[in-house]
Amino acid sequence: MVWLVLAAAVCTDGWRADAEEVARRQAKRPDFTYAEAEVPEYTLPPAVPEGATADSWRSHQRRELVARIQTNVYGVFPSGAAVLYSEGDAPTPSPHGVLNADYARVAVDVQYALRKRTLTGHLFLPPDAKAPVPVFVLIDHRGVVDDSPGRGPESGGFWPVEAILAAGYGTLAFRTEQIDPDEDDGFRNGLHALFADRREAESATWSTIAAWAWGASRFVDAVGRVEGVDADRIAVIGHSRGGKTALCAGAYDPRIALTIANESGCGGAALSRRRFGETVERINRVFPHWFCDRFSDFDGREDELPIDQHSVIAAIAPRAVCVGSADRDLWADPRGEYLGLKAADPAFALYGDGPLSEMPPLDTPVRTAVRGYHIRSGGHDLTDADWAVYLDFADHLWCRE
Repeated sequence: MVWLVLAAAVCTDGWRADAEEVARRQAKRPDFTYAEAEVPEYTLPPAVPEGATADSWRSHQRRELVARIQTNVYGVFPSGAAVLYSEGDAPTPSPHGVLNADYARVAVDVQYALRKRTLTGHLFLPPDAKAPVPVFVLIDHRGVVDDSPGRGPESGGFWPVEAILAAGYGTLAFRTEQIDPDEDDGFRNGLHALFADRREAESATWSTIAAWAWGASRFVDAVGRVEGVDADRIAVIGHSRGGKTALCAGAYDPRIALTIANESGCGGAALSRRRFGETVERINRVFPHWFCDRFSDFDGREDELPIDQHSVIAAIAPRAVCVGSADRDLWADPRGEYLGLKAADPAFALYGDGPLSEMPPLDTPVRTAVRGYHIRSGGHDLTDADWAVYLDFADHLWCRE
């Protein structure tokens, strides 16, 4: 795959939304903005404090930024749980269909105040690997993972296991519903029920997205204990609400080596202050459980947010992050997703990462040393084409080209 490498300003004919698609969307949802000319002027909070250095970022400033993200967007992770990981045997030849892979069922037991919940993930590794391999942890909110012992994941699309294995990587997927149901239940079910008597300040109680992100971190722990896995090279990937979750996990958990947010939109990589497509007010009204209560204080008042979504991406620095958009997915604001990644430039510059320039053309991936972006043809989905970009970016990142 040919990437446009951005070490300095690069002149390109960048992506522009199709005018007919903009008109169609605007006619269908006239109360929302789909035209760039209607985006309001806005000023973003700084990605890093004035005078920040790599040392100050590492010692305290990144943690302070994460605290603001927790308080205002996703909520605070609980503490005090006992977490036990299945030690088990090494992965064995997969019983799943015709997959040429080694397979392990990964279990995580979470216990708090005499209550326990078991989380399970399904790990596939390339057979006969000569060295420990990096692993992609997929946040599965669609239910593509099948727990039946005789069935495996379908090849291609949302979780293309065969393609991942062929590229020399392992992959684990876990279902979000086992961690927390995707419904407004007052944070009483799933892992929230486990911590029923453990609440942060009411406005910062951890959200469903934060619960899923906490679960992703537990699987990062679990996978790192499996023989044949390179524990220092674990990527977390999610699409849509899963992409929001991946960014939350990557910002909160400094052990995640690569964070991949595919078409994550509002509350993900897209800048809230743009008010393009889905807005803070709309997402909080339709999905009140996705974010902490305080996030709804900024419904229609995005300019008052102490942070914006570029801050979430900045909190990942200096680790790697890749953002993906889709040409016809205007609801997720592709330009806002790119601008969220670009506005994090100062945080990554602390560690020598070059800046991004203007948004690239359609189907033309761009990268710096540790950041990647692409916008592909088509609509809202996680596809083979997206995975090809992410696998190629990992090759570049981990010198496997």
